[in-house]
Amino acid sequence: MSLGYRRVFNPNWDGSSETILMPGDERMPDTVLGKYEGEILDCVVLDGSNIIDCSPNKDDPTFSIERLLRTIRAVHKLGWPTYVGMKRGQYNYLVTPPNPNWENYVPPNISDSDKEVLKGLVP
Repeated sequence: MSLGYRRVFNPNWDGSSETILMPGDERMPDTVLGKYEGEILDCVVLDGSNIIDCSPNKDDPTFSIERLLRTIRAVHKLGWPTYVGMKRGQYNYLVTPPNPNWENYVPPNISDSDKEVLKGLVP
């Protein structure tokens, strides 16, 4: 990448997308980002709770830590720094051992190694 240029994910109005190089201060007038008036940042923020939760319905909670890791890797391959946010309640549910006093507790369906990976993502 040339100095002063950055890689930008360009979502098109027709649903297709492309990755392009553009000068750091230039906007793309014919794209979604071209309509954005705010500051252009050089990172991607991921909603970890939505990425991890791959439940077909509320009665059958299914979680995939690998899905989050694949998403982070894909964004890094595009050259962007990545920040992951996650709901505190969901994080605690996934990594905290159950309290014996909890009623109707259904343990998450993730392995102990996945719990350790998730804990390792938190500084």
